Amino acid sequence: MKKRLLLVITFILMAWYNLATAQCNVTNVIVSKVSTSAYGSDSLLYTIDLQFDATVNGGNKDIWLHVWRESDYPFTDMNLYNCTGQQSTAPAPATFTELPKTLDVLDKAFITFGFDDNLININNPGTAGIYTNYHYDPAVVPNYAGATIYKVAHATDPGIDHIYIQNLSFKVSNLLPGFLQVRAFNWSTEGDQKPQCWGCGTSFVVDDPKVSGSINCTATRTYNINIQSKYDDASLPGIQTITGFYQLYLDVNRNSVIDQETDILAHTSTAFTTAFVPGTIQPGYNSAYVGSVLAFNNYVFQNGDTNSNKPIIALVNVTTPGYLGAGKTGILINPCTVLPLTITNFQALMQQGNVMLKWAVANEYDVEKYVVQRRADNGQFATLGSVPAAELNNYAFTDNVSGVSGVMYYRLQIVEKNGTINYSDVRVVRINTANTDVMIYPNPAVAAFSIAVPADAGSYDISISDISGRIIKTMNTVRSQSVYFNQFVPGIYIVKVQFKEAGVSVTKRIVVQ
Repeated sequence: MKKRLLLVITFILMAWYNLATAQCNVTNVIVSKVSTSAYGSDSLLYTIDLQFDATVNGGNKDIWLHVWRESDYPFTDMNLYNCTGQQSTAPAPATFTELPKTLDVLDKAFITFGFDDNLININNPGTAGIYTNYHYDPAVVPNYAGATIYKVAHATDPGIDHIYIQNLSFKVSNLLPGFLQVRAFNWSTEGDQKPQCWGCGTSFVVDDPKVSGSINCTATRTYNINIQSKYDDASLPGIQTITGFYQLYLDVNRNSVIDQETDILAHTSTAFTTAFVPGTIQPGYNSAYVGSVLAFNNYVFQNGDTNSNKPIIALVNVTTPGYLGAGKTGILINPCTVLPLTITNFQALMQQGNVMLKWAVANEYDVEKYVVQRRADNGQFATLGSVPAAELNNYAFTDNVSGVSGVMYYRLQIVEKNGTINYSDVRVVRINTANTDVMIYPNPAVAAFSIAVPADAGSYDISISDISGRIIKTMNTVRSQSVYFNQFVPGIYIVKVQFKEAGVSVTKRIVVQ
């Protein structure tokens, strides 16, 4: 049986047609999560996610999408719709016959997908509203199996819905893995089988370019991006490159889809052009663009920012004439942890019989409170009190130590609103004792540890040696209240601190696991 696209066109005014066709636009097409597998001996099974913006109006209740390979698109037959131009909605002729007319054009269409815009879910994927049969020709089987759909209202334009189709599968015959350029025809009806509006000529590439990359876990986050393309215009000599631009979005809800109402634009449009640089082109591709250690231009990852460990979605749009690509996404892997809050200038000083604790905060973000803890020598840390976070630059806390003597160790416990806890460095205060005490923490340690001395200890030298006596690290004339060491291999180390003004040396042992 022939697979037909039923067109029932009635006499209608030219002005109404122009309005109707203008209201049937499908724009901002984005293809993501492309996967392929062998299907039989000569075909490929594609599964993709497809998202686009669709106009919302009375004629857009039932929406159908048909897709052909670019070379199979029935241009001549579709001229009835005046489908001239690319990626546009062309105006229809002023009048058509009132008699039903069918076009035998769907035999080579590998996607027929329809849904009721009034019934599909809002914000959450589901199968509600997806049509499982093509009402106009029982020989056409829609690509509904396994697919889900939902819509999100546009933030500023009530006349537009963001449509998200997930796990849309289709079979393409006689095609090697790689470049698949297609052309789509979409039309809408109020449900009475009469097309109210249509869009034609939308052409896009399903599986090119390939986009990947990663985030560099430095204090100031940077990114690497890799764009690989198989494009080659057979009508031109040699192999052609592609040109376009890309944007980067923070995948806030980690669903690998650009949700324009929630995801954050971290990097605005940046131009790129692929090239033939040896060593950058992956097998099976013709050209590549590789960018390394690049700065974000629209977002600053702050300390404590819970978005600093979120994946990044790269959206690539190709503008090369003849390529006709839709937006294509790829994931930039983010292996980083959330940037910890930075405590700067943490001090613990004796003042009039009290210990005054002062600290400054850099980039305070999502912090609930600062818990002040103290421990005596060889004791356990205990909570003295807390200071609520108030987005201030400077905080203070007073510890009344009347009648107390000995060496006291202070630290801050930083409690975030989500329950995450981090700790500051330790500060040492001597109360009615010599100023030559030393604390090494954590002990045992993993690769890194810190050395803390009293604030009034003066200058001192540090020597670290392994168990055999071989000196590993030295520091002279240190004046900081704490010193951080890292990149130590597992073993037992001897730490010697020589206090210059007191003429006293203290030796302690640290175990690195």
